[in-house]
Amino acid sequence: MGDHDVVVSVRFSVDSLRKLQLIARVYSKSVGELIRTAIDKHVEELVHTDEFKDKATEMQERSNKALAELLKHRLD
Repeated sequence: MGDHDVVVSVRFSVDSLRKLQLIARVYSKSVGELIRTAIDKHVEELVHTDEFKDKATEMQERSNKALAELLKHRLD
């Protein structure tokens, strides 16, 4: 693992895990590698949607407002 890698736990149904294990064997990959690849692809697709951009912009605006309020109280 690299310097910035972390280990996480993911719960799968028995059927989903069996499918992943079979696919991993077919492609001579680890289940972890398949999962990382799938997640990376899915995240890349999500961040290019209008829905993500709208929600992220809204979240950023709320966060900026909250931070501004906190800083205002600090300066008072």
